[in-house]
Amino acid sequence: GMFSNLAEPVLGLFADRATFLATIGSSILLSVAFFALTKRFFFLKGWIYALMGLVLIGYAYLTFERAALWKDKLTLMRSDILHVPNSAQAHNLLGHAIMEHLSKNDGTLTDPEKESLLNEAHPHFQQAYTIYPEFFNALVDDGRVLQILGNNQGALESFANAYLIDSTYALVVE
Repeated sequence: GMFSNLAEPVLGLFADRATFLATIGSSILLSVAFFALTKRFFFLKGWIYALMGLVLIGYAYLTFERAALWKDKLTLMRSDILHVPNSAQAHNLLGHAIMEHLSKNDGTLTDPEKESLLNEAHPHFQQAYTIYPEFFNALVDDGRVLQILGNNQGALESFANAYLIDSTYALVVE
């Protein structure tokens, strides 16, 4: 009940972890129900086990398919954004992951690769503040990306919009 989102929504990355806890109880109840069915309808025991097997095989397939996406954080987040296209936070986190990848691999990337990553991050920051116009961090980060790309006019616009949200942030005031 704590993780049902009925009393108060569970937000952000914690929501996935909280949901996992709730699935443990559901899994136990489902197992008990399956075994109760086999006792009550013993003549259908084979069919019930076959159904359980199909469910397990289906979830095992989904688990292995998802595990392949865990190559690295960036690969996982690029895949996940397809499932949550209207999440400002997901777009912002993907933009940050791209910038983090760029920062960590700065010495090994060619200039075209760096530019490609910057051009990939920009639309995600832009989408984040399009979805949620008060998303200060997305505006500032987009301004930084545009500044690195040499689009000073775009950077100024992003910083100006960020300033309208929070005029006390030092980077924006400069």
